[in-house]
Amino acid sequence: MLQFPDWLHQYMSQPDRKYALWFEPSDGFIGNDSSQFKGSETRALETILKVCKAQKVSPKEDSVRAIFVHVGALVAFQNFTSLAKRRKK
Repeated sequence: MLQFPDWLHQYMSQPDRKYALWFEPSDGFIGNDSSQFKGSETRALETILKVCKAQKVSPKEDSVRAIFVHVGALVAFQNFTSLAKRRKK
């Protein structure tokens, strides 16, 4: 289902790799961060990242190293103002 490249797997498997997910309002999301409400693609990605031993954090945290954005959530990504502020620093 997901095509997770080897280079990304290696990168996310390095120590202290923190990531965030931005998947709403797509991929089966219906308003709760519980895994039972996430779509299959988001759950598959989380499974891969657990194997990598990467740590999930809030997208607003300064320590985040990667943000995975679901293509269906791009319409709402403009609402992620903290990323724009962080990029200006």
